[in-house]
Amino acid sequence: MGMNMEFIKKDDYSGELDYRAFGSMLDHPTQCYKFYWLEAIMNLMLKKHRFSFDEIFDEMIVSAWYTVTQYHLFLGPMIEGERRDAINRAIDVLVENTSLNENSKPDGIRGVLKEQNSLILEYKRKLSKNVPYKLLSSFSSELTKDKGDAYRIEYIQILNQEIHLPYIIENGVGIGKYVVLQEEWIPFLMDNYLIIKNWIQYNKIQFLQMINPGVPGIINKLDDERNNVRHLERVRDLWNAHIEVSNKEIVDIYTGNKLESTFDVDHFIPWSYVAHDEMWNLIPSNASANRSKSNHLPEWDLYFHKMANMEYDLYKSVVEYDSIHKLFEKCYAKNLQSLWAIEELYIKGNTEYEFKHKLEAHMHPLYEAARMQGYSEWKI
Repeated sequence: MGMNMEFIKKDDYSGELDYRAFGSMLDHPTQCYKFYWLEAIMNLMLKKHRFSFDEIFDEMIVSAWYTVTQYHLFLGPMIEGERRDAINRAIDVLVENTSLNENSKPDGIRGVLKEQNSLILEYKRKLSKNVPYKLLSSFSSELTKDKGDAYRIEYIQILNQEIHLPYIIENGVGIGKYVVLQEEWIPFLMDNYLIIKNWIQYNKIQFLQMINPGVPGIINKLDDERNNVRHLERVRDLWNAHIEVSNKEIVDIYTGNKLESTFDVDHFIPWSYVAHDEMWNLIPSNASANRSKSNHLPEWDLYFHKMANMEYDLYKSVVEYDSIHKLFEKCYAKNLQSLWAIEELYIKGNTEYEFKHKLEAHMHPLYEAARMQGYSEWKI
């Protein structure tokens, strides 16, 4: 899973830095913790070089927030059908018991973490038992052994006198222990800041893909969904042109009301799962219905056939009208990249049954996979 990184190495760095061991810190993960722990340290070091376990754990939760709440990704293996990793559980508890939700901003999350620390203290304590020490195990396998905090802290301090570790740990009570970056490593960490951050992200993506097999677009699921650029304007133009030539009233599939001229372009299966703007998953919807649907799955039996009817009507217009076909061709770059859609769905000659059958054959497995991932069903 690891990625070989070429770090910047300057002559004025300490000659005792073990770059090989540093480059192996993220190898052989069984949980996501080491990615989020090292990432949190890199974020915090921009302001200071000594920080408590508690501060690091808060940054880990903030970093994982949208991955868990918006995209429903698992951060570790499922055990008996449940999420058991400490970050997942801590986030679930915060969503259930505070004002935080999937759209909360990082500063707001940090504020609630400080106010409601007792809610998730057990999960932070779980993280504190192994994560801070095992990240350094590439420098010495002794740190993989659970011989108690006091032993491992003393061992780290002794080892640091011999080989210079990236950080040592100052003893304290529980999550009040401190991580102290070592002066010999700070120039290297600062000069390689972006390289290290990209290295962490690459390894994190590889691990999340392994834990969430079949989930598309994981590279786009590490940050707030609202920061991702959407490509919907050409699809909107296509639907507007279709509506103009249509001989029947177009209605919102969720409410049954007449489609408003200022309609939203809605992802039937949420973007946060499919991570694309493919036109076969896009339909016009009134803004109020789209807001109500939000990040949920429309109840399949209630809405899919209505959606398929709209998609088939659009397909007929694309085939029948040259002007609409030209607008359809403009959607290729951003909205029509699936080979099955190009080679099977949007080809001349499909009957209504064939078109809808092909659409359902590809969309229903995606829908079920999203449901199994934790997306809830919705109806108006």
